[in-house]
Amino acid sequence: MRGTSPILVTAALSIAGFVVAAGVHYGNLSAGERVVIDSAALEPVEPRNYLAAPDNNGNGTPDWQDELFASGVAVSTSTEPKEDDPLEDMGDNVAGALYGGYLSLKQHGSYTPEQGDELAFNVAANIRAPLVGESLTVEDITTRENSDAATLAYRTELRTALAPMLTDEPPEIEYYAYYVSTKDAAWLTKLSDAAARYREARENMLAVAAPEDAVPEHLRALNALGAYAETLERLSRFATDTFAAVALLKTMNETEEEMLAAFDALAQYYVRTIAQN
Repeated sequence: MRGTSPILVTAALSIAGFVVAAGVHYGNLSAGERVVIDSAALEPVEPRNYLAAPDNNGNGTPDWQDELFASGVAVSTSTEPKEDDPLEDMGDNVAGALYGGYLSLKQHGSYTPEQGDELAFNVAANIRAPLVGESLTVEDITTRENSDAATLAYRTELRTALAPMLTDEPPEIEYYAYYVSTKDAAWLTKLSDAAARYREARENMLAVAAPEDAVPEHLRALNALGAYAETLERLSRFATDTFAAVALLKTMNETEEEMLAAFDALAQYYVRTIAQN
């Protein structure tokens, strides 16, 4: 069959569905490594009797291979890491995973539309956007003695430190949604501004001395803030890259969930400490 390869159509639909799913889930919620695609999902099938592939134009390559190359898929052969962000390689990595899986199925004579669907969905489901920022450690935390007075002072100082997060702006995912619907780059600026507010809150919080028994919760909240801010900033930069945006939407979901859980743990620390005293 000539024209667009079914595997590429399926992949595009899978990616689109993945974006929609991430957006719906998000609405309900209110580093040097390269982008990872889990290769375990792309293991070759067991070899079968090899079927000679047709070559109707007689150019020496099978028709299915001509289809794939004619579609414009470009597979990177470079193993050199990018100096900036590993998401720069996202398109090449996704294309490489699709190409490798498709080639394996075809070479073993076992390609079917159903296996093509499974391959495409597996690639979409296993896209990852690894964080590139450095995490803080306990050595970065300033501490104070444990006492009722220290806990009360800590709570007051945290309220001031986290003030940049308390705005009447809509959830950050809406900025991206508005950008997708309007293609107005002003929405990406708002996304970047939101990232800056979370970074400011993180820096303010880092300057607050934590009671010694609150260090684990304090550190978790700091790193969660940093991860979320980083993801927002990268999404504002890679919004026009479909594959990178898909990976970042998933990471945005995960980092927001972790941030909410981290601050919930901090609130539980405060309640637990006051109740004990």
